[in-house]
Amino acid sequence: MTWAKVGAVFSLIFIVLGSLYVGVGGMERVELIRLSKEAAQKPQKETHHGDEVFYNPESLNVFRMEEKVEQLFPWIKILPSFAALALTAVSFGMLGGATRVLKELVIDSISLEFKSVYMYSAFGFLIGIMILGVSYILPAALTQQTDIQLDPSTLLFLCYFGGLFSLRFFKWIEGLFERIFPEPE
Repeated sequence: MTWAKVGAVFSLIFIVLGSLYVGVGGMERVELIRLSKEAAQKPQKETHHGDEVFYNPESLNVFRMEEKVEQLFPWIKILPSFAALALTAVSFGMLGGATRVLKELVIDSISLEFKSVYMYSAFGFLIGIMILGVSYILPAALTQQTDIQLDPSTLLFLCYFGGLFSLRFFKWIEGLFERIFPEPE
């Protein structure tokens, strides 16, 4: 095995593990923000935990979950909602791209190349941005709704599959836009 192949293997491992870590951390942040909003809608009943006062038991539960999640992902506390969603989208897009490289290596018996590891991962990253954008644009263009709420788990898997099938996905998005916004005759 050449040094280039060794570098490609380690790069692929790094991209898979890094994408999983960042993607899951971002997803945890999105979920904690959602739970915090839900807790704020519950009836107020002052709840104490040590020196801290919470406005209801649900908000205390969210606080406890945050403490546990931050042990594994200490960086997520600083992320605003959209940044966490965007980070999750691109991470799972990259993971899909890395999965495509693994598929080509294992199933299609295509030789592992340094270039393909980064090319498919980068394309998955860009597909993740595209899917995130389309997820906001299409509902806004087709409805009068101003506050668009995305389902983060659906978005996550769309980005993953978008990265995995990036060429097909790009063609599908292109066809979708051609149907919605046809060229004038």
